Amino acid sequence: MDSEPPVTIFVMGVDRWRTEAGWPLPGTQYRPYYLHSAGQANTMHGDGTLSAQPPGREPPDTYLDNPLRPVPTVTGQVILPGANAMGRAISVPSRCAMTSWFTAPRYWNGQSR
Repeated sequence: MDSEPPVTIFVMGVDRWRTEAGWPLPGTQYRPYYLHSAGQANTMHGDGTLSAQPPGREPPDTYLDNPLRPVPTVTGQVILPGANAMGRAISVPSRCAMTSWFTAPRYWNGQSR
């Protein structure tokens, strides 16, 4: 166990897990990202976006939390290497207790991910 690298990461675009000797990775470039919406980022179909543009005058987002009616999970408490949890997570019904912000699609080798 001591001979294994201490960091395991998932590389999007090539869809592979790999190990690294440390964190942050050498050559890491930090970029600030900001949450945006017109006040309706309260479901996965809302208007929440994530971008490098600082926010302007935007209304706050709100969500309704009811501990007696928790949001169900599809993947469970742990996402394991090799599991494609994102595809299953989309099947969770839209709930007002969820907030979501999305970036614009990224492309690798001409394909959207």
